[in-house]
Amino acid sequence: MEDAQFIKAKQERLKPLPSGPLRIVGKWSVTQSNNVKAEWSFNRDYTYNYWKEAGKFSYKGGKYLLVHTWDWEIKLTDDNTFDGVCTRGSVGVKIHGDRLP
Repeated sequence: MEDAQFIKAKQERLKPLPSGPLRIVGKWSVTQSNNVKAEWSFNRDYTYNYWKEAGKFSYKGGKYLLVHTWDWEIKLTDDNTFDGVCTRGSVGVKIHGDRLP
């Protein structure tokens, strides 16, 4: 079973990056401006996971809008990095994400 999960994870990483709004799909190392670090996953069904939480995201005007307890507005700076800011919750907290291999 572990081998099958390993192979599936490898296959997912080898798929080409989606275009448009789904370019963000994948796992990210995210650091908040207060040095809190976490791994976030963005999924093809427009959901995202962090810690043990899940939320939804949408894409509008080149920005990703994340909705959960805290809301975020993020923008890809290239295919492997993003920057953003909290818009509800701890308003103004900034985040930076680096795509994980």
